[in-house]
Parts: sequence; structure tokens; C-alpha cells
Amino acid sequence: MNLRDDARSFALALGVVLLGGTAWLATRSVGTIDRVLSVREVTTAPAKVESGRFDAVATRMHERRQRVVAAEVAGRDPFVLPAVPAKATAPAAAPAPKADPVPRLQALVYDNVRPQVRLLVGTAGSDWLVVGQGFKGWTVLDIRPGSVRIGNGTRQYELGMN
Repeated sequence: MNLRDDARSFALALGVVLLGGTAWLATRSVGTIDRVLSVREVTTAPAKVESGRFDAVATRMHERRQRVVAAEVAGRDPFVLPAVPAKATAPAAAPAPKADPVPRLQALVYDNVRPQVRLLVGTAGSDWLVVGQGFKGWTVLDIRPGSVRIGNGTRQYELGMN
């Protein structure tokens, strides 16, 4: 064997090892991203905190979590006070049909090749969606670096990253 064949063999072996390592890291990254972005049920028990100085923070976080869960069950925005009902003098009109809830933007991955989003409607989360795909009656119309435009019939909304 000459030196040129040894160098080619080494380069080929090194390329195979690097390609295998990259594939392994890619599969781990995809699994980690899916676990992080999956919809998890909010626990009602406060988290155990070992140190006394963090008890107040843990208690406030638990209370906020409970308010958000209660607001989602009630179907209202937890950061807006409920409207004070006006005294009705005339008979109330028939209630309007309840519109589909507006989805929330769960995740946004933007690149120039294939931007993707994940939407959250209530407690149901979508898979990765591209422009033109839909979830629970909502269609992704446009994906931009910091926002996504969705539509449901004549209604259109732009959801931004918070």
C-alpha cells in the first residue's frame, strides 16, 4: 500500500464517523425539541421548594398557574378583568353563536427554506405546520420571522411571539 491509499482510507473513515455522529446528534435534538414543545398538563399541586427564601416565589407561580387554568376553563383572557354586566332594560337578544377560539402560537421556526409553526387551540396542540396547512379549522396563511398570519373563513389574525 502506498501513502495515498492510506490517506484516502483515513479520510473515508473519518467522514463516516463524522456523518454518524451528526446524525445521532440530530435525532437527539429533534427528540428534545418535541419533548419540550409537547403540551403538558398543568399540575395543581405547588412545586416542592427546599429553600425558605424561594417559598414566596413558588407560591405566586402556583397561584398564577391556577388562575390561568381557571381562565382557560371559563374561556376568557386571564389578564383582562371580566366585564361588569350592564343592567338590562330590554329583553336580552339571542346569544350569538360561539366562535372558534383563536389559537395561540406555541412555537415558530423560521428559515428561508421551510418555516414552520405549532399552534395551540385550547389544550390541543398541532404538529409542525407550513403555509397552507390547517389545524382545528384554522389555516396558516403566512409565516414571518416573528409572527404568523392565520385565517378561519373570513376572520384573519396575526399571532406574534411574546
